[in-house]
Amino acid sequence: MEHAVLIALENQIKKQITKTKAKDLIKPGNYQINRTIVFQVKGNVRKGEETEFTPTVAIPIKAAMALLLEKSGITREHSSRLLVEAMTEAINLGKQGEDFVKEKINVIEEAEKKVKETIDALPKAKKKGITTVSATVDEVAVEPSGELVLTNEIIYSSLDEEVTKPKKKKK
Repeated sequence: MEHAVLIALENQIKKQITKTKAKDLIKPGNYQINRTIVFQVKGNVRKGEETEFTPTVAIPIKAAMALLLEKSGITREHSSRLLVEAMTEAINLGKQGEDFVKEKINVIEEAEKKVKETIDALPKAKKKGITTVSATVDEVAVEPSGELVLTNEIIYSSLDEEVTKPKKKKK
């Protein structure tokens, strides 16, 4: 099956699962499934170009703090106390931290410039292009369990096992 078709199917099936809350509607238990469903997939899948970004979320915070303290030399103890104090305040502020920064903008403006310079100096990483999907997936037919359906010259069973022999014609 083409990758673009799989992406469109995944996108639309996830939307349908979310919309119907299917995971919430079934009761706890084990469900045996053996159903062949034929879908018609129509639409557009667009893959954007790879971009560069600064992976600030991927920074190993403990290693970065340890390196900062190690490189602080004689001011190590003071740097450690300041780091704990700043992080504790940030945790306590939570989402209000942004408002706090706005209130203290004159004092913090210089620090924000330094933070931006620091982040800009970090090594860049590549990020895969954004994939956008504009598609519809319509159920065309549901076959009785165990039936095989010919799709794109390859036969797929409802268990997603690829069968290489040709489908027998019904009389």
